[in-house]
Parts: sequence; structure tokens; C-alpha cells
Amino acid sequence: MKNVTIWDYVQSGKIQDLENDVRNQLPQPFDFEARIYNLPKINVLAYFMPCFKVFYKFDENSSLENIISLISPEFEVVDATVLNGEACIECIAHEGPYAETIPQILHNIEYYLSPYILRTLVELKLDFVRLQFLIDEML
Repeated sequence: MKNVTIWDYVQSGKIQDLENDVRNQLPQPFDFEARIYNLPKINVLAYFMPCFKVFYKFDENSSLENIISLISPEFEVVDATVLNGEACIECIAHEGPYAETIPQILHNIEYYLSPYILRTLVELKLDFVRLQFLIDEML
């Protein structure tokens, strides 16, 4: 498994397996999503991890605008939704590290992304339910 690349998963049409293989190695409350589309005739140059989603419990006393106003000075908010009592805020932290294999994805989450993002969320006193890291194609 160590030598299997993201591209190997993409070529075999097993992106869901990639997500599951990463998720199975992540501690709670972390999650993972691969936004990889394997479009024909599109050359992917690399896979980067600049984005993440923060999920919060959302009730009638909550305000999406308040959550966004707290987060937006620290991270670029690109989307915010509420569904089934849960708010999801998608953000970009910075350029994001490159990854080619599952060990690189896990390393990026553990050493580069989660310490910075978690520290910021704690400083903002934001009580989140789940933190989902994303990997995107760079075309």
C-alpha cells in the first residue's frame, strides 16, 4: 500500500477507496475528502491540500454569519452551508502542501495542516464537531 499513489487510485477509478483508506488511519474528529474528478483529456499536474471544512452543530440560536465573521480574518471562507442541524464552513488556509501518496496525505494532516488549523479554531473558541481535509487537483 505504501507505494500506491493517488494517481493509481484515480486510474483504477477507486477514488472512494482512497478516501476510505485515508479515513481509516485518521483520528477523530478528522475526516478526508478527495475532490478528484478524473476527467478525460485533462492533465493533472499535482494534488494539493489547501482546503478544509469545519463542521459545527447548528441550532436556532446559531448564526452562520457570526461563525463566518470569526473565521474569515484567519482563513478565506469559500462556502458556508447549513444542512440537517450542521453548519459546514469551507476554507482555504494557505497554498497547502503537495501529496502523492497516502503516507504523504497523513503526514500533511498531522504535521502541517491540523496543528495550525486546530490552534486557530481553539483561539477563536469555536467548538467544532468534525474537521475535514480536502485534496484537490491542480490542473
